[in-house]
Amino acid sequence: GDVFVHPRAITIDRSFAQEFAAVFHEACPIFLSAPYAQAHGFKDLPASPLMIFNIALSLGVQNDSEKAIANLGYYNVAFLKPVYPGDTLTARTKVVSRKEIDGGKRGIASVQTMAFNQNNEVVLQYERKIMVSPRKGAGEPKRGDPSANFPFNPSASIQLPDIKKPTGDLAGLTGADTYFEDFSAGQIVVHKNMRTITDEHVPWTYRVGNTHPLHYDRRYSTGQSGPMSGEPIVYGGLVFGWLAGMASRDTTENMIWDLGYTEGYHTQPAISGDTVGAI
Repeated sequence: GDVFVHPRAITIDRSFAQEFAAVFHEACPIFLSAPYAQAHGFKDLPASPLMIFNIALSLGVQNDSEKAIANLGYYNVAFLKPVYPGDTLTARTKVVSRKEIDGGKRGIASVQTMAFNQNNEVVLQYERKIMVSPRKGAGEPKRGDPSANFPFNPSASIQLPDIKKPTGDLAGLTGADTYFEDFSAGQIVVHKNMRTITDEHVPWTYRVGNTHPLHYDRRYSTGQSGPMSGEPIVYGGLVFGWLAGMASRDTTENMIWDLGYTEGYHTQPAISGDTVGAI
């Protein structure tokens, strides 16, 4: 029941939004071209929904997962409202449940997170599960505020402008595929492009606001045990962004909006030098 109002707020800059879309291989021009987005009915170039997801999750790391062993998964991710250059994001998280595992050696916390713009409108909500260690006598836990506003609604509706269809030259800015009729149930697409992750992941971790030292502090990462020991681990939200981007040319180039994700998991850690692909 604890609600954590996360510290810090991030204002979305136009160049930041365009650079994220480019670096993470976004193929849909709605997130790359202001005239194209406006021709669809958006008031300006919206930020990539996965950029908003990464910022919202990162804002919550200090309260939620800076001591995490692993981020187990995301669930019911819903992008409820476009975010535009000049908008300012804040986030807050509610603890839904927690349970001990392995005889109390570890625990799993289930949480809900919401992101708000400067008008206190909800732009994103999702659930996730985090594996964490017990405090082991390291002082009293810092509690959240159960009375803090937290309007999480599993049935919340997505708020988009009146969508239009672009005409003229703007209609030719995408390929001929990825329209509704091009999808069929059971279809499997092996995406052609792959991506080698470099040390670029470290500044991108800073840029979206993630404060977990596992992703940028080599002394910290080499001090860990098991599969997380060694070079800094690439923040999973960035890998998620590259995954979606590599798939976008074959799946979402002609989309109107990214509605969200039912679930998503980090099945293997990645480090600088790894090459990832998508299917």
